[in-house]
Amino acid sequence: MHTETYSYSQGKVFLAKRLPSGEVGPQRWVGDVSELTISLSVEDLTHKESYSGAKQEVKKIVTGKSGEVSAKFHEFSAENLSLLLLGQATKIEAGSVTEEKLPAEIAVGDRIALAHPKVSNVTIEDLTVGTDFIVDEIFGAIEFLKAQTGNTKAVAYSYGDVQNVALLTENSKDLFLRFEGLNLAEDNEWTLVELYKVSFNPAESLSLINNENSLDALNAKAKVLADTTKPNDKLLGRFGRVIKINK
Repeated sequence: MHTETYSYSQGKVFLAKRLPSGEVGPQRWVGDVSELTISLSVEDLTHKESYSGAKQEVKKIVTGKSGEVSAKFHEFSAENLSLLLLGQATKIEAGSVTEEKLPAEIAVGDRIALAHPKVSNVTIEDLTVGTDFIVDEIFGAIEFLKAQTGNTKAVAYSYGDVQNVALLTENSKDLFLRFEGLNLAEDNEWTLVELYKVSFNPAESLSLINNENSLDALNAKAKVLADTTKPNDKLLGRFGRVIKINK
């Protein structure tokens, strides 16, 4: 008797660094991922027979195998941003600045960005906060209420610690991807997927203003690569595997 089964899955995505030997390091849960899709493809050539006059295709030879994984990351953590912006997450420690230069000519309404955000205790010699200038402490900017001609004054302030990710400073790294999924269409079924070696491209876009009725996401794609440290057998293969788990 045939039993129908269906799939409607959700689950967690984990990433881990790969050592050159192929060993996998500690796995990091990347947070909420609303879409995860694996696409597999082959390169092939076909041969047409030359005896019937119809030149029919009679043979296909696979010359290459490849894959791609696409995902939507909803957690904009420093680690995810560094992964999908090809940068490196660094923490800028809290500190202070005593003499940051200001422009020589400042007009009424000019907004000057400081070298650091998250500022406090902002002072400018002989000028008064609220009368001569106002401060955006979160983003680290000064808006001048009075013009300053031939200015030689500097600004002093304290700043707090922040997370920093520079764009496109790193090359893509080979990672291990693991999906631990629950099939909501079946009460007693789980799915485990492992991709041994993936390399992410930069995110397709980084949306900064959102007017839609949905949360922002980092749309990511990664190339699925062959792991030549794995035996090319029926149990593991060299690209990955899918394991069905039932009670």
